[in-house]
Amino acid sequence: MTTTTAGTRPLIEHEPHVVQRLVQEGKAVLIDVRDVAEHRQEHIAGTSVIPATTIAPANVAGRATILHCRSGRRSAGALQKLLDAGAKDVSHMKGGIEAWKSAGLPTVVDRKAPMTPMQQTQLVMGFLVASTAALGAFVTPWALGATAFVGCGMMFAGITGSCAMANLLAKAPWNRSNSCGSGGGCAL
Repeated sequence: MTTTTAGTRPLIEHEPHVVQRLVQEGKAVLIDVRDVAEHRQEHIAGTSVIPATTIAPANVAGRATILHCRSGRRSAGALQKLLDAGAKDVSHMKGGIEAWKSAGLPTVVDRKAPMTPMQQTQLVMGFLVASTAALGAFVTPWALGATAFVGCGMMFAGITGSCAMANLLAKAPWNRSNSCGSGGGCAL
């Protein structure tokens, strides 16, 4: 266990093998703070998913809770959010699921899971840029305006941290999960 300071309160971090032991011994629960689509693609067996954007102290009240994400960044942010809101007995796994796998610990992989909304966004934007650039080169130079529009949208998303296309794709029917309750949690 290590302690770091990333915000207003110190964050408690655990190495993957420690997390595995605490969960196996029933001393803690492990919550994945990635989005549902990421969790579907690959997750640690027995985890619940509550996205970092929706996690609240009520989700972790009354039990020792360890958060994790892909690399440890989102879980550290979610942990800080919970600590600032007064949550107790919460920590996160250092290095996320990537560190878990590097430690040789097992994950559940679903090769049939859909792409994440961000992967879908990158695919659509890549297609739009490539196709409008080709149209601009071979059909009409006016098509390059659409290429510039997509590029400006990507810059806006990078500056603001909000991507309209990703938000739209996240609401698409194929990205919705029927297995999650209204409480924001999902045990997949």
